[in-house]
This record gives sequence, structure tokens and C-alpha cells, in this order.
Amino acid sequence: MRRFDADDNDEFQEELEQMFDYEFDEDFATKNEILNVLQLDLVELDINQKILVSVIKMLERTFLWRFKSHHKKIKMISETYEAMYLLLERNSSKKKSEDMAEEIELLNMEELEDEDEDGEL
Repeated sequence: MRRFDADDNDEFQEELEQMFDYEFDEDFATKNEILNVLQLDLVELDINQKILVSVIKMLERTFLWRFKSHHKKIKMISETYEAMYLLLERNSSKKKSEDMAEEIELLNMEELEDEDEDGEL
């Protein structure tokens, strides 16, 4: 039976260190930045889980799903998950690039307006 006394049990302490071994860069200035990184990781895990659930539900609706072996089902899930993840990633990167282009245009317009105001004085 396992004892949960961390002082007496070195193996337990090593397991804890391995479980919670999360390396942070020394560039983090505050604990808030570390918490933000952890929150982003949790959001990413949540998104990945939702993608996996939707892939499994989608594949379960196919006619031949019942007749496939477990190995084949896992392979199908893996391939479909990767494809879905890439599609969503490509879509989000496209939105990010469009948003950045809009921001650059706004900044350029603001600079032009500032130059016009300075020229009028």
C-alpha cells in the first residue's frame, strides 16, 4: 500500500516533481504572466478536447464505424483529428493575419491624419 507522506517517501516526491515539472523561462516578470500562460494552456487543452469529441461523434455516425476494428477506429480518429486541427489552425491564422492587416491600415491612417494635422499648423 502506498503511503502519502512526502517526507519519508522519495519515490513519491520524485513522482510529484515529474507530474508538476513545468519549465518557465526566466523572462517572466510576475506571477500574473505565469498564470496567463497556464490559463492559455488550459484553454488550448479544452479546445483540443472539444475537437476530439466532435471528431469521435462525427465518425460514430458513419455507416461502417460498427464494422471496423478498434485499431482501425483509433487510426481513423487520429487522422481525422489531425485534419480537423489543421483546418481550424489554418482558419485562425488566416483571421489573425487579416486582423493584423486591418490594424496596420488603421495605424497608417492615423499616422497620415497626424501628419495632416501637423502640416495644417
